[in-house]
Amino acid sequence: RNASGALPGLSDTYRLSGNPLPFFTHAAVMLGDSRYRVTPPSFDDLFVIGIDGIPKAKNFIQYQLPNRGISYSLPDAGYYIARGGQSELYFDAGPKGDSHGHYDLFNFELRDSTLLVVADPGPFTYGDSRQRRWAISTPAHNTVSIDGLNHAAIEGANNPAIVVDQFDSSADSIRITAHHYAY
Repeated sequence: RNASGALPGLSDTYRLSGNPLPFFTHAAVMLGDSRYRVTPPSFDDLFVIGIDGIPKAKNFIQYQLPNRGISYSLPDAGYYIARGGQSELYFDAGPKGDSHGHYDLFNFELRDSTLLVVADPGPFTYGDSRQRRWAISTPAHNTVSIDGLNHAAIEGANNPAIVVDQFDSSADSIRITAHHYAY
């Protein structure tokens, strides 16, 4: 989540689906496990967990984002995040992700406050339609596509074919350099 609470639309994240946290609250109430009560009960909860479940959901944990610093990397997942002022950049250097993934090596998404400046297409749709094939393609992403083709389907964490050479950020700049052998 970014500072305004929105999810970046990288890979198959549904950016427009709203807050995913009520899912955990619903599961906590249904399973009687208070560890995952992260949202207050809502009117919709009445229909999802029933009138008897509402009293159980009232003892929720308020979800607060911690101070996450100017940059953060998740090298095993292949995500790199940099923040400065009201801007946030999400950089994807992860493998394709098998049949569920996108051909989006070195794709990025840029947000300025609540304005999405450069967007990832997200999942768009599922199935085997022409629209889905486009949404997961390299040309649909903010990355290099040679002759309008996809890069190779590189799989697996710590793949030697994907290398992030540098990830540095400061209050004034970000520098990320990377290369891959997927063309």
